[in-house]
Amino acid sequence: MPCSLVPSGMVDQVWPHIAEGMATGCRRSGGDLYPGWLWTQCRTGNAFLFIAATDEAVEGASVWQFETWPNGPRFRCLMAAGEGMGVWFADMRQKVEETARQGGAVALVSDGRTGWERHLPKARKLRTLFEEPL
Repeated sequence: MPCSLVPSGMVDQVWPHIAEGMATGCRRSGGDLYPGWLWTQCRTGNAFLFIAATDEAVEGASVWQFETWPNGPRFRCLMAAGEGMGVWFADMRQKVEETARQGGAVALVSDGRTGWERHLPKARKLRTLFEEPL
């Protein structure tokens, strides 16, 4: 499926088509991200928005950001959302890897719920995030 990097000037046109999926992903992740922050990061050029789309609909989307790590830059997936990931994930991954290499990243990094392993077979688990209510 065709996957592309959305220019920051076009984020506002695309976001209404993915807003609900991003909101659902933020809620399900239990993480510290929210859709408005992701949208702002993409539209200001501080994060990269990738979409998998047909002429009829946006099937999937992901938001990525470069990070500086002591042992080399990483390209981090902040959020991914969509339907039918088995159809578009590999194509999007190829586009993401191309962008990561162009930006000098030495690795891709993703946080996520258990189950993502099936999409990331070469990934090495670095940590688990715990949350304790007060």
